[in-house]
Amino acid sequence: MFKKLCLLLFMLCQPIFFGTRVSATAVKDLDLSISLSEVQRQKISFEAPDDSKRKQYSIFLMDSSRSMGGRSVKQTKDMVGKFVKESGASKQEHQIALVGFGDEATVLQAFTPDEKQLLSALEKIETRGKTNLYSGLKRAEQLLQEVKDEGQKNIFIISDRTPTAGEKVNTGKYGSKDIYSYQFANAANNLAQKMKAEQQVSFRTFVFMDKIVDSTKAFARTFFQNIQTDGAFDFKDVQDMDFVFKSKEAGKDFQSGTFNYGSAPAGKEVKDSQAVYHYSDSYFEQSAYAYRKEKNRPYDPRLATMSLNLELAAWSSIQEKNYLLKNRNAKQLLEEIGFEKFKANQHFQERPSKDSIGAVIAQKKLTVKEEDYTLIALAIRGGGYEAEWASNLTLGRSGEHQGFREASEKVLTFLDQYLKENKVTGKIKLWINGYSRAAAVTNLTAGALNKGRKLASGELKAEDMYAFCFEAPAGTLKGTGNDNERHDNIVNVINVNDVVTKVGPEVYPFEFTRYGQDSSLPDKTLLPQEVYESAKSRMEAELKKLDSNLNYKLEEFQAKKISILDIFNGLIVDDPEGKRMNESLDDIIRTFAVEQIKHRNKYVNVYQEDIRILAELYFTTRVEDREKLTKSLFKNLVTSMMLGSNATRVKNFVIDWLRNMGLVNHSEVRIESLAETFRELVFKFMIKHPNLSVTLIANLDPVAQAHHPDLCLAWLRAQDENYQKKKIEAPEPSKTSKRILIAGDVDIKVKRETGEMEKYSTDEVMELSTSAAEDTTVLVQASEATKVDYTVQTIDNKDGSVVLTEEFEDVELNAGEKVEINLYKESEDKATELVKEGEQLSSETSGKEESSKYYSTNIRVENENLGFVLGGGMTRFANYSPLYALPRENAEFVGWYKGDVLLSSENTYQHQVKAEEELVAKFREVKPNDQ
Repeated sequence: MFKKLCLLLFMLCQPIFFGTRVSATAVKDLDLSISLSEVQRQKISFEAPDDSKRKQYSIFLMDSSRSMGGRSVKQTKDMVGKFVKESGASKQEHQIALVGFGDEATVLQAFTPDEKQLLSALEKIETRGKTNLYSGLKRAEQLLQEVKDEGQKNIFIISDRTPTAGEKVNTGKYGSKDIYSYQFANAANNLAQKMKAEQQVSFRTFVFMDKIVDSTKAFARTFFQNIQTDGAFDFKDVQDMDFVFKSKEAGKDFQSGTFNYGSAPAGKEVKDSQAVYHYSDSYFEQSAYAYRKEKNRPYDPRLATMSLNLELAAWSSIQEKNYLLKNRNAKQLLEEIGFEKFKANQHFQERPSKDSIGAVIAQKKLTVKEEDYTLIALAIRGGGYEAEWASNLTLGRSGEHQGFREASEKVLTFLDQYLKENKVTGKIKLWINGYSRAAAVTNLTAGALNKGRKLASGELKAEDMYAFCFEAPAGTLKGTGNDNERHDNIVNVINVNDVVTKVGPEVYPFEFTRYGQDSSLPDKTLLPQEVYESAKSRMEAELKKLDSNLNYKLEEFQAKKISILDIFNGLIVDDPEGKRMNESLDDIIRTFAVEQIKHRNKYVNVYQEDIRILAELYFTTRVEDREKLTKSLFKNLVTSMMLGSNATRVKNFVIDWLRNMGLVNHSEVRIESLAETFRELVFKFMIKHPNLSVTLIANLDPVAQAHHPDLCLAWLRAQDENYQKKKIEAPEPSKTSKRILIAGDVDIKVKRETGEMEKYSTDEVMELSTSAAEDTTVLVQASEATKVDYTVQTIDNKDGSVVLTEEFEDVELNAGEKVEINLYKESEDKATELVKEGEQLSSETSGKEESSKYYSTNIRVENENLGFVLGGGMTRFANYSPLYALPRENAEFVGWYKGDVLLSSENTYQHQVKAEEELVAKFREVKPNDQ
């Protein structure tokens, strides 16, 4: 106890100079035995003039003497590089010059805003000689004399000692009693004081104090303190430095800086990432409904990006091992942008459990149109929540998603407690954010407040709540007023390719959805090609600026299929006619829900607890281990699927996986139950839907990347004027898309509005998708006389449901004859034009209710000892179910039968599903004499 008390006193009483004073609140509730890294960050602020067009001229005087070699010069380069990048990203205009000083000073780069030039010039530093600071200051003085406008002038001195060479001056502030090299110190100090007086230069000094011998440390502190005007800093690690850029624009205060967040940079799995933020209180001056009502846009792009920044900062810090400090990134960001009275809830200060929920909160005072408000920032932990994944899979028997609802109630309780503890009264503005699981919790929390849930104190109007839900699963139910206009203050930012946003399933009987309206990030299925490519180019440029160093992989997604006759190319091959990523994932989630889970009561009674344990096991295992082991498991499962392995063999694979993943503290009975649940849900799905399964397994990288926070952040920054330095017109995504299925032996040409032409050939079923954001024409030509079936489905891009099915059956084509299919922009209310020889053909249509149904194709195998089948699961109305017959040794396949009618004698058969049916797969023995 005494030791901790002494440490506390030391923290509160340490000098301000060469460090940041620690407030009592920084120490409160912390385990004092932990490292003090949280309180050692150094803030370097830059106030721009009222006229934001006035420039700032910044010179870095970098000590290049021999003693600066090694780590010191690397840290110097890193610091200057950090300033160059972050000042360039701010609203200020910085001209930067670089000067190195050893025995003499050298101008490495004259004033320029060009990042590439500056970073290249940094590499010219060579460490040799002594420390002639006077010559460095003289060169800086000359550079500033060439500046003709009245911009702010800044000098940064970076060194590891006081001057040891250069001009000598006896008269000045220092004498021989201070230090043996006092004459060099006088010359440098006198010149610095002259520059302050004549040129109004702002000085900041950064000194590697740990490299200075104890006998001269006191003098070094005094010397650099006397030179500085805006801060003297003990330079230890550039990672602990934060540059903050403040400016005014149209009378509004803006602030830029960097924040850390718990997503690992490339190659640095134990470090947090860092990114640039732009914040202004003015984001909250308008009503939360204003953008949608006044500008016909779903949200303010600037506030959306800042909301994601805050949410990411609220992820558990990777580099902090003590759970008491895992909220440090959120605390630092909120305090930097002016919030106070920060608090993390109890769950954020301990190891996450299966049903915990982490959240942080802080407040600041705000005046809008002469009205006083308390702005409450509430961010829910959306990353690094470990065992909480189990709660994501806790559906409950009825009502809203049980895991998300219970977490939402805990967040509301935490909010109430905070308001009461801090005696918050009067008008409140609530800024609430979440990502992934936290987004679902945010969505339900905001929905409850919109529907009348009262806070413990203060007055919150719906127009003063700004709720941002990034990549949110669905947690409420259809038909509960979820799409009422009052929920337009809830913004759901969705990547249509993100599988997480597709659960809980929207398909009947589950019918999960989100409060508010979804706002889709740009995707080629939603936008005209030219508009999409422009947006993607900006996004990829922003992605390169982020620490994860991601390469955009979503367009590498390739549908797969099994090919039982194409063994030379492998049993799993590309399916050029397969669906895009969004559609494939929709099919997987919906089909799995209606076929394997069936309804919520069954899920809770039979599977839920096992799935919660599996989720906890998976997400608390080291990433590299779980990915390696799980890929090995699925390789074995695919092999078992193709070989028709029995249930015992499959269960043994799963049991081995569970034990290798480190499953402990469970009985053999429970392990058997877990393995059986996995086999029942996953392996049986693979048997019934082999193509969907191998597609998912082969595309794990792009599927995972679609949920990566940096991808979402890059898309938002690509639409945000703070990052693009200009206003970006928000593209209007199409509301619908079209799915075209063509069954027959034909050649196909797809002509886009841009003039782009795609060519295909098929002798079975061809499936095409096109956005309703542009006109599309599909030309179908037969090389010989045939009959062709055409099915066109209109897809609601919001939830992936089918709103209309149009069928053109048994259209006869002679050799060389063509059919033209015309699909028009936003044509959900227009019939598809199918034109043959100038005549428009009529179709049979089915509405949303019938089009959204799923039907099972039940396959009965005759002579099971001779062969087995893959396929035959639930399929959406009018779609095709691929069926595969695999004969065993000494057997051959006879055909697919419906009753006594032979449908096909081919091993592979595409069966169109319009109702529940039973088909028979017949095999026969092949005697040795017949082989």
